[in-house]
Amino acid sequence: MNKLESIAKYDIKKTDEMFQAPYGSSKFTTYDRVYSETNEPCDIIISKFDVKDKSVLTVLGSGDQAIQFYVNGAKNVDLFDINKLTIYYYYLRIWHMKKYGTMYPEDIFNSNYFKEILKYVNPSSYNEKLAYLYWNRFISKFDSDKLNNFFSNSFYRKINEDVNSELVLKKISEDDFSFHNLDFTLPFDLSKKYDFIYTSNLSDYIKDERLKIYRDNLYNHLNKGGIVLSSNLSGSINCHKYVTQRRALRRYFKFRNISYFNKEFMEVDDIGYSYKKRRIKRII
Repeated sequence: MNKLESIAKYDIKKTDEMFQAPYGSSKFTTYDRVYSETNEPCDIIISKFDVKDKSVLTVLGSGDQAIQFYVNGAKNVDLFDINKLTIYYYYLRIWHMKKYGTMYPEDIFNSNYFKEILKYVNPSSYNEKLAYLYWNRFISKFDSDKLNNFFSNSFYRKINEDVNSELVLKKISEDDFSFHNLDFTLPFDLSKKYDFIYTSNLSDYIKDERLKIYRDNLYNHLNKGGIVLSSNLSGSINCHKYVTQRRALRRYFKFRNISYFNKEFMEVDDIGYSYKKRRIKRII
């Protein structure tokens, strides 16, 4: 058994352990259920910024965030997520776009779908070969009921269902992207800087004592004048949680809220916020 096969076998073992554990007990860990679609307005948030020809680091999640950056013309989109299983789903979406030309699979909760997709795939990169081995092992071990358990049951929000998938695939094929399986609340060094970092609502779950680590990771991986984009899914950006966050980051970043006029409810929603990197002498 080679290295890739060993990794795929281990990841299937950890996936099985996730299935055996009570639902929700593995949340925000290396092996967790995956969002099949986003639950945030990332398309609206990203469209409010000029990302054309920019370098981006984004949370992977469902893959919608990365795809939206490609749609808006980003030059390079690298990925990160604490959940390793997200990269396997991302490749599944890429394969689906190549084979069927649509953004989302209509029904992936059966083995026949996977068999048809995998017959079509000709993996090339390291990560794509690993994803191919993972899904082959997945459908040989788990039945259709387990496929349902692979995904989180949160509220889903499809974006860009009518987007030109060929355009997205062209951008992806031109971009030799990296995936980093990491926790943003622990120190790391990617030896690379970006124009934009998209963190989704990750900061909603960061304990106060880890905000400084989160802040330093952001600051150290942004280019001069780089911008952090975050979504707001849990209420007012003026609540205690966000005030505490801004206090921890304000010497290093300039805060701005992202508002959107919601036609359905005829009111303005604070759908997210951004942090623009300031110039300081050094990190303390």
